[in-house]
Parts: sequence; structure tokens; C-alpha cells
Amino acid sequence: GLQFLEKEIMDKLTIGFIGLGNMGYSIYKGIGDEFDKFAYDIIKKQDSTIQYTETIEECVSKSDVIILAVKPNQ
Repeated sequence: GLQFLEKEIMDKLTIGFIGLGNMGYSIYKGIGDEFDKFAYDIIKKQDSTIQYTETIEECVSKSDVIILAVKPNQ
């Protein structure tokens, strides 16, 4: 986890994911329900637990932390 952050801050963090391929999806699911999460990906997975945004900008604006999980050439 993110032990270096104060509990009050962690309780309010929203994490945004750009890219939900193998790596991004694993991190998204591994975090569990501890944080609010949003994701943006061109190809949406058939997983009703994922809160997708329509644009990258929307994902970024709703998030305190961004996890960039795309291949370098994309």
C-alpha cells in the first residue's frame, strides 16, 4: 500500500488509470475497494466493477493520482 501517506489523505484519494491492459487491470483489481478509482482505455473490458471515463481529460480531472499503464509506443 501507500504507507507513507497519512490515513486522512489516503481515505480521500482518487486514483485514475490510463490504460487497462494486463498490467493496468492487475493493479486496478489489486488495489481493491480501498480507494475511489476511475479508468480510461480505448478498449473497455466487460467488467461492471470498472468506472470508465469517456476521455483521458475526465479521468485526470477526477483523480488525485494517475497510474499510466500503456506501452511506450502507444
